[in-house]
Amino acid sequence: MQKNAWRDSDALTKICSAMVPIICLYWGYDGLIRSFGLTISLAVVFLCLFVERKVMVYKPFLLFSLFYIGRRLISLLITGDFSASAISDFFLIVIVALSIIIISAYINKDILYKVWFVLGTLVAGMVLYQAFVCYVLDQKVVPFIIGPLNDTSGNWSIGSYRPSACFPEPTVVVLFLAPLIAMTLKKQKYLFAVIFSVVTLLTTSTNGIISIVILWGFYFLLKSDFSNFKKIMLSILLLVCSAILVNLPIFANTFSKLMHELTGSSSNLYVRMIFGYDTFKQMGLLGKIFGTGYNSVRDLRLNGGINLGSVTDTTLYSYLNSIQSVLIYSGVIGLILWIKTLISMYKDVEQEYKSFLILTIVLMFGTGTFYNVVSLLIYLFLISTMNENWILVKIKN
Repeated sequence: MQKNAWRDSDALTKICSAMVPIICLYWGYDGLIRSFGLTISLAVVFLCLFVERKVMVYKPFLLFSLFYIGRRLISLLITGDFSASAISDFFLIVIVALSIIIISAYINKDILYKVWFVLGTLVAGMVLYQAFVCYVLDQKVVPFIIGPLNDTSGNWSIGSYRPSACFPEPTVVVLFLAPLIAMTLKKQKYLFAVIFSVVTLLTTSTNGIISIVILWGFYFLLKSDFSNFKKIMLSILLLVCSAILVNLPIFANTFSKLMHELTGSSSNLYVRMIFGYDTFKQMGLLGKIFGTGYNSVRDLRLNGGINLGSVTDTTLYSYLNSIQSVLIYSGVIGLILWIKTLISMYKDVEQEYKSFLILTIVLMFGTGTFYNVVSLLIYLFLISTMNENWILVKIKN
């Protein structure tokens, strides 16, 4: 079924569309349920279910979510670990999945864009100020705090020479601005797309460089109304602009950081890219096929006989990128189902947003944005861009 303009103009749609960027802005702040952003999203979900007795849901993502949640529930029952942290982690997955599945159906793209543009401009202003302090005044900066925080230690209080606006780390700025860049490109507001792209690069995040190249490059390459000659000319222009940026002193940190990681000399590269696959290799056959029985990868690595190699920092034992999360928690079967889901998404997504889907897939290999609070920044927007494969689910009184 096509989504078309289902409930595109009523009050509930306006509320949901306006709330999505706010949810994404406040994902890292304290709330009643893990984060302030997640608390808002759960309130919006209850509002949708209370007002409506039916909801449109994107079928492929719904089916995979049911599988993934079911697999994690089985792990919970097998281990018998009903500790507060294990129960909390399980319900976090459920709440995030519900938020993405339900809210994404009530999106008016024009309202979404207007609110995200305002908040994106605010974030961009913070980054520009912090970039001036870092790169011109040569001073460290800390994130702007715009929401409730019980603990301001860690990334919130340690000064850095990398702008992060009001988020705990620069990568989140990239994730927050990526949907806005995709929307400005679709609306052909190229000046704004350039401004938000430059702001993204100022964070010196490796993911920022990747995001800009993919969003701009694939947007033009996949644009059906462009001739091959025009695509070639735009590709050359993109390469020339990239070459100019490489040689600008203000972007030196961005590209030197990228080369540092690409050459393998970064200490974080192994943890972000390889550690999870090494963990998977040492799992038993059943674990490889169906996923681990442990409720957390930290427990698996500490108690499951996993060789931790050179990773001595215990705070890194919990880290998995998104693809590794699928592989370790749901096995090869889960990975196959997720690939099938991504193929369906590529067929169903609006043409102008295929570049954002491609970016999402690429980022899965380097960021941990899978059924956690951070994933709200990507999937609330991504699922709303699907044109086909929606089904109507009626809820009984």
